[in-house]
This record gives sequence, C-alpha cells and structure tokens, in this order.
Amino acid sequence: MMFKTHIAFGSLMAILAIQLIKPPQPWLFFGLMVFCASVPDIDEHKSKIGMKLEFIAYVIKTIFGHRGLFHSIFIPLAIFLILHYWLGWTYIGLAIALGYISHLIADSLTIEGVNFLHPISKFHVSGFIRTGSFLETLFFLTVLGANLFVINYFYLNLF
Repeated sequence: MMFKTHIAFGSLMAILAIQLIKPPQPWLFFGLMVFCASVPDIDEHKSKIGMKLEFIAYVIKTIFGHRGLFHSIFIPLAIFLILHYWLGWTYIGLAIALGYISHLIADSLTIEGVNFLHPISKFHVSGFIRTGSFLETLFFLTVLGANLFVINYFYLNLF
C-alpha cells in the first residue's frame, strides 16, 4: 500500500482504538498510531520514511529484505513488551504496536501480502489489491469515508 493509504487506515484504526481503550492522552495515542502506521516501510529505501532515513533503510533492507522481519508481528510485539514491562509506558507501547499492526493488516490486503510470522513460518497472507492501482485508490477513498463516518459518530454527531 502507498503511504497515504497507510496513514488513512492507521487513522481509522486509531479512532476506533481510542474509543475502545480510552487512553489518558488520546491525541498522543492517535499521533503515535498514525505515525507508526508508516514505520514498517523503513525496510524500503524508496518509501516515504525510507527516503527520510535512507541509510537506515538501506541497512535494514540489506539485512532483512523488504517485507521480511520488519513486516512481521515480532517487531511491534517486542516494542510493546519493552515499553510496557521495562519502562511502564503501556499506552505508548500499545499505540506504537497497534499503529504498526495496522500497516501489516493493510499490506496483507495487497497481492504482495505479508508473512506475519516471518522468519518462523512460511504462512503468507495476501489479498487482491495491487499497490498504486485503481483498487487501492478505491480502498483509500472508502477508508477516508469510514474516517469521516466514525469521526462524526463519536465526536461531531452532525448526521
């Protein structure tokens, strides 16, 4: 998926997570989730985040490949466990992990897919959306509409 789609999907997941979890600082929670919805693409130097951190992206891609370890469940799980158990930052860890996982879920809808358990398993989840295609644009617009709906439902009550 493209950067804008990850941000839109991460926003939708953040709004829903805030309603479910009720974190003490919802704007911080939201910001972390949305930012972390782009972080897994640090393993690709041509991504938005990879271009900002080009050297790190090259190193990660060289060692782990694109959609390898950094597109598995183990990175957000490790981040959450470190932040929760060692630092006591439960909500920060949860926001980071959930934002990261929202990226993985969105990428699992693409033809390229995701191996959530890489490198332990070869189980690969893939969908039907080609990155940058008309279907992704349609998905992006649908997610934007869902964002507007849930913002209205939970916060504005305009219709």
